Formats: sequence, C-alpha cells, structure tokens
Amino acid sequence: MAAPAQSRSTARALPCTQGVGMNHRDLLEFEPMWTTERDRWELWHTGLGYLPILKGDPPMAEAICDDDLADQVITKMLAAGVTVVDLPD
Repeated sequence: MAAPAQSRSTARALPCTQGVGMNHRDLLEFEPMWTTERDRWELWHTGLGYLPILKGDPPMAEAICDDDLADQVITKMLAAGVTVVDLPD
C-alpha cells in the first residue's frame, strides 16, 4: 500500500552488496527518477530502508553502491512524491 512521502522521517537507501568505490555516478545522472521519468519509478520500503524500482514486468531495482549518493537520490524521490510501497519486513 502506498504511503505519502511526508510520513517518512529518514531517507535511507538499502545497503548495496557490491564493492565500495566502484561507482562514479553523480546525482545528475539520476535526476529523471524524480523529474521527467518520475511516474516510471517507485520506492520499495522495508525496515532496512528504501530501494528505487523501475516499474515493469519484471520490476527492476536500481542499485546505487554509493551510500551518500543513494541517500540523496531517495531524498529527492520522496520530496517529489514518488510512490512508496511498504513491504513486510
């Protein structure tokens, strides 16, 4: 069930399981996720954090292996009102 972004107090991405330092992407690369392509994305939320998901069949997760960058992307997506799907823990 979707929840409003305003009810979220902390925007934390799920931890990435890939190697640290392997990601050289910047925030601008992800901007469509909360602007022009916002309706194509949703955030799956568990007790561990958020995971950006590209809607589709099958849905695809966007792994951002830089924790600070991931947190910035999640914060932007929440502020833009991207749909949040609460998953059971």
